Amino acid sequence: MTEQSSKRWEGLCITGELQMGVYYSGLRHKTFTLRVPVAGDLVAAQELHPGAPFQLITLEVYRRQLLSLGEIPADALTTELLLGELTESDLAIIADADAELEKARAAERGNADWRRIEHAFVRNGYRLEELRHMTRAEIDARIDLIIGKVKGTRYVSQRQRKALPKPIK
Repeated sequence: MTEQSSKRWEGLCITGELQMGVYYSGLRHKTFTLRVPVAGDLVAAQELHPGAPFQLITLEVYRRQLLSLGEIPADALTTELLLGELTESDLAIIADADAELEKARAAERGNADWRRIEHAFVRNGYRLEELRHMTRAEIDARIDLIIGKVKGTRYVSQRQRKALPKPIK
């Protein structure tokens, strides 16, 4: 992995260890770095293997996501090499790593959503301590009130709005 590619994928990768490894140039290579998939990975895999089985497309996408596999040079890390040397259990490890990357990205998105909610509450006079002790239903009700305060929105809640006590300042 070059310095430029490591900066490009910083925070968007996961490193793991294969059980069996991929045999190349007299050695079994086990340590891998997998990056998040991009839209072009699947498109390129389908263009490269039109009408191919789903498993081959998946393997090609994983190959594109692999930034490194042991000491195997990038140009030698081919789909054919993986087809011939990657065991099913090692393929499952790569699939699990890919799923772990997606979970991490989803958690980050969830944290970003929560930060937006916190910011909206603070802007509208609520204290973060209050927010952290609310139930989901209470948070939803307050969000409805906050959204209702914004002028010119098209948001129409189906919930019956009840007056809530004013926040303590």
